Amino acid sequence: MPNPHFFFGDVSAGLLWWSILDEYTNFYVGAAFQHLNQANQAFKRSLVDSTGAVIRTINNSQGLYTKVTIHGGASFEIQPRIAVLPYFVTFCKDLMCRLILEQLSGLH
Repeated sequence: MPNPHFFFGDVSAGLLWWSILDEYTNFYVGAAFQHLNQANQAFKRSLVDSTGAVIRTINNSQGLYTKVTIHGGASFEIQPRIAVLPYFVTFCKDLMCRLILEQLSGLH
């Protein structure tokens, strides 16, 4: 590899909505999107045998898959110093994200 130093940009974005309903109750929901530009971090490399002859060249040029994270939670105070804190988080990548988003949006 002649130049092992390289730079690539990776774009991500996210949103969070947080709401205080009253003195004892609040909740939040959010989403984050990673690798929006599907940055390519691939190296081109060769497999060599014991004599140094190239057996096969590997060129993994596929970019990073887009990942979506959806999360949310709440806080319900029952008594001072006692609260119920339900939450959820889910992740999906590439094809699975597309299938889920199509189902949610009604687009088929």
